[in-house]
Amino acid sequence: FMSLDELSKFDGVQSAKIYIGLDGDVYDVSSAASFYGPGGEYHIFAGKDATRALAKGVLDEEIVNERPGDTSDLDGLEIMKLEDWKETYDSKYPIIGKLKPKSKL
Repeated sequence: FMSLDELSKFDGVQSAKIYIGLDGDVYDVSSAASFYGPGGEYHIFAGKDATRALAKGVLDEEIVNERPGDTSDLDGLEIMKLEDWKETYDSKYPIIGKLKPKSKL
């Protein structure tokens, strides 16, 4: 299991590797560094748990940083979006681990 602090080191700046947390899984998105690396459109997700922001469909650093991984207040449409993003990430990027559950953070 990887903590949010450990995940934060894989942001394409502190490390060449770029990892993103999504719904409890950690994906290696380094192959898409042009999107997730420094200067990339989705760099705000690099080294973070992107669950809430992707489910809500927003590129907002405040949303990325608030309650990482918390899905308790997502509505049905947001849950569907999250499931769609999971399918996309599962088809494109390797899962390299799991995020520590909230109770273990």
